[in-house]
Amino acid sequence: MSKKTKKAVAEPRKMTKRQLSKHQQERRWNVIALTSAAAIFALVIAVLGFGLYREVLAKPGEAIARVDGQDIALGDYAKLLGYANFNLDLQKQQLQNIASQGTAGSTEPGQDALRQYAQQSLQQLELRRYSLPDQVLETMIEDRLIRREAARRNITVSDAEIDDILKDQFSPAPAISSPITGTDQVTNTDAVAATGQITTGDRVTGTMTVEQATEELRKALAQTGFFTVEEYRDTIIKGSIYREKLSEALGNEIPTTGEQVRARHILVDTEDEAKEILRRLRDEGQDFEVVAREVSKDEGTKDKGGDLDWFPRGMMTKPFEDAAFQLQPGELSDPVQSEFGYHIVRVDERADDKLLGDDMLAQLKAGALLKWLSEQKVDEANRVQTFDTAERIKWATDWISSKQREAAKRNAPAAK
Repeated sequence: MSKKTKKAVAEPRKMTKRQLSKHQQERRWNVIALTSAAAIFALVIAVLGFGLYREVLAKPGEAIARVDGQDIALGDYAKLLGYANFNLDLQKQQLQNIASQGTAGSTEPGQDALRQYAQQSLQQLELRRYSLPDQVLETMIEDRLIRREAARRNITVSDAEIDDILKDQFSPAPAISSPITGTDQVTNTDAVAATGQITTGDRVTGTMTVEQATEELRKALAQTGFFTVEEYRDTIIKGSIYREKLSEALGNEIPTTGEQVRARHILVDTEDEAKEILRRLRDEGQDFEVVAREVSKDEGTKDKGGDLDWFPRGMMTKPFEDAAFQLQPGELSDPVQSEFGYHIVRVDERADDKLLGDDMLAQLKAGALLKWLSEQKVDEANRVQTFDTAERIKWATDWISSKQREAAKRNAPAAK
């Protein structure tokens, strides 16, 4: 047998110094490239992570407003705005059902009146939707002011009071069986949001236990995902009780007597018209009552010669009130601008301490809370601040949309 010749294995050639230097340089560049790529990847992950953190975790904690140094969190605002939108949608659905009942010109008693009421209410709901973001923020600011004042006055709300309201909201109510007149009002709007039922009368109380009402609330809230039961009890129910109690407390502080004037006025649209009327009254000596009947735009007083009867401070719009209480009997004001137009005011009588009429006292009590709130929110007091409202409202509406999509998937019937 012939012997196989073995192939000689060539030894690797040694690199020259020049080649070795080049090779080492290439390795360094490869390490740098890999390190840079890793750093860039880590940076991208960090940026994405920060964005996720900011939008999902940090953003809800940002302040949309601050009241007395305490923040109103954007996340809390988004929840209440989402709840309010859900409330409007349910009311809209109920009103659409009412509006579609029967046919126009139906001879069935009350059908036309009921349908007209529903159609008018639908228009009002759509108008409310545009202003809802600002209204919700204003409500949250007022709630903070109210709770702070309630604490100062030692006004409290017990769990039993919250339970009573909750039972009342979920107690059965009679269905609408008669036409709604202009004096009827849709009541229990919080329950509408939770149950989808519209009523025009008082609910039947005492027919549901707290446990039953809580379970019904839990089911209703699960449709939206905006509130837990505990959040609903605190934000919606407890807040409304605080508002009612403080309103009553402020109303009880209204004095039953006070400084009053009896005045007349002539209302017109423009300042030039007001100046011309003033010329007729001052320069020509024309009778105020006659001119009022002739030109005043106030349909409620023109036939009475512009007579407004007696009124105290706090009843009229501020510019009008200021002008009236500066006048002595028989004096005429210069043109006074208000949101209604331009007024010429004449005071007929004054009294430093006159008894308030029952209707007037009731009006002052009813408006006491709103008057107090407006005083607390003035800029000079620096009690209320808002931050980048438009940008934060956009985030809130986007968050609400995502919650609505989640709810739609969750509540969709399972495919067979």
